[in-house]
Amino acid sequence: MTLRQLRESRLLSQNDLAVAVGVLQTTVSNWERGEQRPQFAQLRKLAEFFKLNPQELQQVIEETMAKKS
Repeated sequence: MTLRQLRESRLLSQNDLAVAVGVLQTTVSNWERGEQRPQFAQLRKLAEFFKLNPQELQQVIEETMAKKS
């Protein structure tokens, strides 16, 4: 599962997620396209928000990065 799929499974817009973790919508877009990885503090907020343990979130991030076009 990619970060985009995870977000969409919760029926959230990129802006919804951005507000929830304290970043810009363009930052979420960059994460979803695999253009950049979330920083450590952002990873913690994402894990909390999605109620994932760090290993599960890391797997989502790795899959997202692997799908980069």
